[in-house]
Amino acid sequence: MSVFLASLTLELLEKPLKLKATIRGLILSMSLVGLAGCSVFLGAGFTDMHFAGTYREECNFYHTSVLDKSCYTRDYSKPRSVFIWGDSHAQQLNYGLTKELPVGWQVLQVASSSCRASLSSDKMQYCSDSNEFALSTISAVKPDIVIIAQNGGHLSQESDRLVLKLRSLGVGHVLFVGPVPQWTNFLPRLIARNAPQGGPRSQVGLNTDIAPINTQYAKKVSTVPGATYIDVYDLFCDSDGCLTRLGPDSVQDITTLDYGHLMPIAS
Repeated sequence: MSVFLASLTLELLEKPLKLKATIRGLILSMSLVGLAGCSVFLGAGFTDMHFAGTYREECNFYHTSVLDKSCYTRDYSKPRSVFIWGDSHAQQLNYGLTKELPVGWQVLQVASSSCRASLSSDKMQYCSDSNEFALSTISAVKPDIVIIAQNGGHLSQESDRLVLKLRSLGVGHVLFVGPVPQWTNFLPRLIARNAPQGGPRSQVGLNTDIAPINTQYAKKVSTVPGATYIDVYDLFCDSDGCLTRLGPDSVQDITTLDYGHLMPIAS
């Protein structure tokens, strides 16, 4: 956005550049608010938008009672496997894992909207179904790694019981993924309002409750034998704030679509 950084002294150029800056700012704001508006419109099914495939909604009991077989069927032509379990904050990890893992790895997934990984029954029947099916699949395929992630409830999670159960089913390693940065408003809106001053990191609108939760959750998981903690918050955030984009384009390179669900580029 060099037009916002340019400082020219010639009167002949100054006014046209100011006009261009205003127009570009309006276009940027409209694009970002459009993203946020689309997200609001789609509600709980926001991942049905243009990157639905990256979250793998066919592996989500919120949308269907019969998952696609590719979600849980082992492909033994690939010698290693990783299993994603949890809610939509687990779903968001699929794209990055699929893209970055070596070719010999298969990514399996049973992760349903608003359903935390749990050994207990849930008041929402589809969440109970999701967790029961996840455990049944894990028992059958015995993945090398199970990755657990969720939106909230980190400090009340029975991490020790989950690890004991998974290890008894033949799982090699259990990874607990910490919370991602979250925002008090949809990130596209926050960027649109602060675009002229905005760098890649920001503290504006950052949900400050997440950092201490991340610290406590990391400490909690560290006491669980056989568990490994993945500190995602630390990857995105430093003293200057948290990453709002991973490239020069404030629309295409944005990290988060809404309050805290990662875009594919940030997965």
